[in-house]
Amino acid sequence: MNDSKSLKPTFQINPDITFLNHGSYGACPIPVFENYQKWQHKIEQNPVQFMANDVYNDLEISRSALGKYLNCHMDDIVYFPNPTHAVASIIDNIRINENEEVLSTDLEYGSCDRMWFYHSKKNKYNYNRVKINLPIIDKASFLENFWEGASDKTKYIFISHITSGTGMILPVEDIINEAKRRNIKTIIDGAHVPGQLPLDLINLKRIKKNLKKPMKFEQKIYSLLPDNKISLSQMEPHKKLHKILADNHQILSTNYNFQHMIKPLI
Repeated sequence: MNDSKSLKPTFQINPDITFLNHGSYGACPIPVFENYQKWQHKIEQNPVQFMANDVYNDLEISRSALGKYLNCHMDDIVYFPNPTHAVASIIDNIRINENEEVLSTDLEYGSCDRMWFYHSKKNKYNYNRVKINLPIIDKASFLENFWEGASDKTKYIFISHITSGTGMILPVEDIINEAKRRNIKTIIDGAHVPGQLPLDLINLKRIKKNLKKPMKFEQKIYSLLPDNKISLSQMEPHKKLHKILADNHQILSTNYNFQHMIKPLI
C-alpha cells in the first residue's frame, strides 16, 4: 500500500519526529539500506578488485535494469553522486553566447540556481528566473506566466519536473513542445520523478530530441542524455580520470573505456 501508515515502517527515521524533507538528505527504505550495506561490505573485502574491475560490470547490470524501468537505452544513462553534480555537468558543457538567455523559474532548487548564477555571470549571459504567480490556477495560466519570460535571446530552458520547495508537477511535455517550436533547448531537473510518476523516457525523447533530464533515486543518480550532438572529445568532465589519450582525447581509466558511460551532453 502506498500510504503513510504502510510506508513509514519501511524507514529507520526516529518515530518521534515528523520528517518532511526527503529531498535534501532523505533516508533510504530499509530494504534499500540493507542492500546498500551489502555493497559496502563487498567493497571492504577487496577494494582494489572492486574499484578497478568489478564495479564496471556491476554498473552495466545496473544501467540495463534501470533502462528497462524507465524505458530508455542503458547507454542513455549516466550515474552521478547527486542531482546537483548532474546539473553541474550539463551547465559546464552548454554552449551559450554573451547576451543570450537561460529561461527558468523562481521555483528551482537552490544549489542549481546558484550554479546558473555563477555560470551566467562568468560567461556574461542572462539567467532569467520568471516569478511564478502563486497559487497556480491551472496549466494554461502557468504556461502563459512562464512563457512571458521568453524572448528571441532565449537559448535554453531549465525547469523542474517536480519542484523541490512546493512539490508541484509542472507541465514539462507542453514546455518541451513549445520550446521545440521556438528552437530552444530544454534541460529538466527531474530529481524527484522516477519514484513518484510513471516515466517513459523514450516518449519524452520523441517529444524533444535534445532533452536533458537529471533524476534522483535514493542512493542512485543518473542523467538521461538522448541527443548525442557532440563527441566525447568536446565534453569537459568535472574529474579527470587516470589517463587521457592525447591523440584522440578519449577519457580512460587504467583498464576501462568510459566513453559509453559518459555520454555527450549537448
